[in-house]
Amino acid sequence: MGMLIYEAAISCFEFCAEDIIWYDDGDIEKIDGILNKYPYHVYNWYSDRIDLYTKTDEEILFVMQGDSPNGTYSARTETAYKEIDRLIGGIGER
Repeated sequence: MGMLIYEAAISCFEFCAEDIIWYDDGDIEKIDGILNKYPYHVYNWYSDRIDLYTKTDEEILFVMQGDSPNGTYSARTETAYKEIDRLIGGIGER
């Protein structure tokens, strides 16, 4: 399930953040307070774990954990994208 959500986030959702965003521990804590973390994770060769977040199931934020956590977000609709961007767009460093 985690892999399906991840694939949707990076290849199926039309509205995407243009940048990779770098997070620190404080940023992750802020995100944890704003979005809901899915109970699924993806593991691969280039990160320890990929955590997946959403607010309404119309948008996805993925964060690749490791020494330098990073990720990006996308959404199905422009409205959902604007909302997630409003909620977390100022968190992290682009």
